[in-house]
Amino acid sequence: MKRLLLILMVLALSIVLLTGCSGTVTLNVERFVGFWLNEDANTNSITKADIQKNNDLLEIYMWGKCHPTDCDWAAMNNPVGPATTTVDDADDGVLNIVWYPDFAIETQELILLPDGRLRVKTFVHFYPDDIYGREDYEYIVYFIK
Repeated sequence: MKRLLLILMVLALSIVLLTGCSGTVTLNVERFVGFWLNEDANTNSITKADIQKNNDLLEIYMWGKCHPTDCDWAAMNNPVGPATTTVDDADDGVLNIVWYPDFAIETQELILLPDGRLRVKTFVHFYPDDIYGREDYEYIVYFIK
């Protein structure tokens, strides 16, 4: 019985060593990657997101509700371009990114939910010299692939 237990423990350890954390990272990265739509088609917030893997980086593109076409956050970001994070950031199923538009700093937490949705929590911190005197705020939106 002890021998069988030892064999099972060695087998379990071998599986862990062979799959390692990289298996989890790969799985979560693949779950993040793709084109996401806000589950609320009538949102006045973020309408869509596109997450792309580029070597060891994830590039995140987002669009906000604007008229006549949605506003490209990557084009409004300073410096211009997508928000990025490393592939390793996906290990725990959570990505943390920052946007730098001219009027604020926007930090986001992107979380993969068990039901397959993407939860995006955004905190907007306005610069102290904001001419409109706006207050910081936070909001949450949900996306589906």
